[in-house]
Amino acid sequence: MTPIHSAKHALTRTMNRYKSHPSPYKLVILDFDGTLFDTLDAITECFKLTFAALLKDYIPEEAQMHRLIANGAPLKDTLRQLQPLDSRTDAFDGDVWVKKYRELYGTCGMELQKPYPYARELLALLKEKGIPAAIVSNKPVSHLQEAMRRHDMLDLVREDFIIGDPLYKDRKKPDGMGFFQVLVPRLKEAFGRDWLIRNGSVLMVGDTVTDIEFARNIGALVCWCRFGRGNKMACEGMQPEFFVDELWDVRDVVVVSK
Repeated sequence: MTPIHSAKHALTRTMNRYKSHPSPYKLVILDFDGTLFDTLDAITECFKLTFAALLKDYIPEEAQMHRLIANGAPLKDTLRQLQPLDSRTDAFDGDVWVKKYRELYGTCGMELQKPYPYARELLALLKEKGIPAAIVSNKPVSHLQEAMRRHDMLDLVREDFIIGDPLYKDRKKPDGMGFFQVLVPRLKEAFGRDWLIRNGSVLMVGDTVTDIEFARNIGALVCWCRFGRGNKMACEGMQPEFFVDELWDVRDVVVVSK
């Protein structure tokens, strides 16, 4: 048996073993950037293209971009922080900058992002165990759905459980509005009006401080992805309940935690 075939059989055996274990969670929410998909190159390139289009004489340093990306803040806030110091005034039109960035991401960024290893396998395992998976991100819903479609994963997460801009208007993560006012009603529509979230029954999987704050705001437990792009010292300081070094390890949290 070749090594590739051996690895595939080992993965199948592992998935079958985990399918038979119960899970304490009624819902697993996943962040997108730095959690399901590696988007650092895509975001960095689109920041550069946005500045080239709107502020031709200034391009932020990559190190500064990466520091701000690690915070996971809403896009408008990040674009403001990337401005030259003398330009961070009321003259900064965040809506114009966000629109240009998203236009460029839709045409250039999609090709540069890729799912982390075992993203599909993890989502397939959740589906087979009957645990609803949702994606909550500050990215546009259309970009999230297109990424999942391009990588043949749209069948593993219901489209109405993919939550992003503009569904929660200006109340983006870490605000819990996207969960309470957008996702929960959709879950009840899918599973019945008596479908309730109890403390400890929701797991948030993410890589940044924003994801951890979001989890705290909705009463979810946190599985922090150390492999992502988040500020590691800041995330560790928030004491997430669990952490993983690769996405496939989330299965251990889902089936044996608590």
